[in-house]
Amino acid sequence: MPPHRASTTNKGSRYHDTNTRVNPTLSFPRAENEEYSKHQTKETGLFHPDVKPLTHEWHTNIIIGPLGRRRTLTLPSTNTSSSTVDVHLHRNYPTVRRANAKLLSQREVVLGDRYCTNGRILNVLQGEMAHAVPSQTDVIASDEATTCHILAMRSMTVECGVLGSLAHLDCAAYECDLRSMLYEHVRHHAAVLLVPGKKVTVDVHIMGGFDDEDGLSIEISEHLLRCLAKFVEEPVLACKLDVRLRTCAISKLNDTGTECPIGRGLAMDLASGEVFLSTVHPDAAGPALDLRSCRIYGDRYDHLSLVHTSNRSGIVVNPFRFREIENIDLLLELNDRTMLNVISTSPKVEKSNFCSNVRRNLKFLKTHDWSEVFGMLCNRPVVFARKQKDILVSDSRVPESSCVSGSLNKWMKV
Repeated sequence: MPPHRASTTNKGSRYHDTNTRVNPTLSFPRAENEEYSKHQTKETGLFHPDVKPLTHEWHTNIIIGPLGRRRTLTLPSTNTSSSTVDVHLHRNYPTVRRANAKLLSQREVVLGDRYCTNGRILNVLQGEMAHAVPSQTDVIASDEATTCHILAMRSMTVECGVLGSLAHLDCAAYECDLRSMLYEHVRHHAAVLLVPGKKVTVDVHIMGGFDDEDGLSIEISEHLLRCLAKFVEEPVLACKLDVRLRTCAISKLNDTGTECPIGRGLAMDLASGEVFLSTVHPDAAGPALDLRSCRIYGDRYDHLSLVHTSNRSGIVVNPFRFREIENIDLLLELNDRTMLNVISTSPKVEKSNFCSNVRRNLKFLKTHDWSEVFGMLCNRPVVFARKQKDILVSDSRVPESSCVSGSLNKWMKV
């Protein structure tokens, strides 16, 4: 990934599990256990006796735990140096600790593996966001996050059904886009919200970052939580939505204890609302990966790219002017170790496919011009739709084990 950008890279009968490294210091034998092990306390210092309780806090309208109890989130004040948001959450909110333990102790699910029936997958890349309903996709996901954070939201009403949203955030920015995610849930449930006093609950799940030495992860963590806290105090959102923080495995809370992230991918089942660790198989990664990944080299990389909406079942790549990187031939000739140090913001923890993905993106930049893709006026979006002929129809005569989920995730340009 480019310099100064965060690099990216459940169990249940319907998911195919694969082994993932889970830090014993952050994994719990039981999700109900509210205490971290002595080893984890020693390693991270989250309960260090020398850390004094906070005296200045920001009381937000974000709900923690069951709606009936209605405990709200407090955040350390910005001028408090004794605590960061991840340590504060861990120390003060057992509900968050339990939810994080449950998520991070799971095995990573491979989405779209031909041996696993995950259904329709909607994959969101770095710098993108998407909204979807269950009639469009079964699972919405993103992966390859190191310092990046993945934000998932879900709301449901009997009258308007379910809306799911997901964004892959690579820096402490995108405030307008984050606000728009919440307003999309207001629009989706507009018919319900016409009733005076009626409010819709939006469940929020955040995962990403680790205890990186440059502090890029915690910068995103702080920015994201403070943005959400600010948004829910705005009059329109305050009277329409109850925002509930369900999972928040961020920065130190997503660290193995060796400065490496535990979870790198997060997926959400739209029908059930379940979230789980995941990686997206290439067969289900979606269309135009090189083109979409090149947005980080574009001239307007200051907003998240909205690639899918609830009122249009297709992936849309909106026009942007990408540019060839200076000394691109030299970059392509670099060995893996040098490329990691030059391009990645977290070179020690990237996956083995990081350099091959970067080389593929650079070759795309070298051989293509934005005008070929989006027209001379850069005003022609590229739209992809699922291949309808490949969508499987439920048939009792066909055993579920014989279904190839990859056939559900083929796309064509329209």
